[in-house]
Amino acid sequence: MGLRGPRLAILFDDADTKAAARAIAHDVGEVMTEETIRATPRAQDTPPGQHLADRITQTKVRLTGRNTYTSGAETDDEKAPYVEWDTSPHWIHPKDPDGVLVFKGRGGVTVFARSVFHPGTQGHHMFAQGAAAGDRALPRIAAWHMQGIEARVQRRVRAAGSAYSMRQSTFGRWRIG
Repeated sequence: MGLRGPRLAILFDDADTKAAARAIAHDVGEVMTEETIRATPRAQDTPPGQHLADRITQTKVRLTGRNTYTSGAETDDEKAPYVEWDTSPHWIHPKDPDGVLVFKGRGGVTVFARSVFHPGTQGHHMFAQGAAAGDRALPRIAAWHMQGIEARVQRRVRAAGSAYSMRQSTFGRWRIG
């Protein structure tokens, strides 16, 4: 007859990893959203609260697979793709065929036109910048949440009165990257 020691499954709860994965997605999504908003240009003549940056929000954390969560930044503003990406020169016409375009011209003069030729723009790539910020923050955020799991496992080991100790040399700190 042999001896069977405590099972690791008792010490390591799958709920810990699910909660950490969800929290990591949330925190990285928050970084992405903040950077996207920071990188979004603000037109000088747009009233406060109506800037594109004011309409950028964090997506809800979604479960997309086993222990796989997603989050990020989003907007429903129809101008966003034209600010994010480069645009080629193009004609702009009013939505209503009988309507006119109204905008502020040079010197703040109000201009009325049936159509205008836009020379195109260089994109600001603010969502790409937000994604890059999320990529940079992921190792730090994940390591912080993994250390939380480590602390919970160590508490369970102590609570179980286990003769097995988790030494720094064998368990170590979570390192990502």
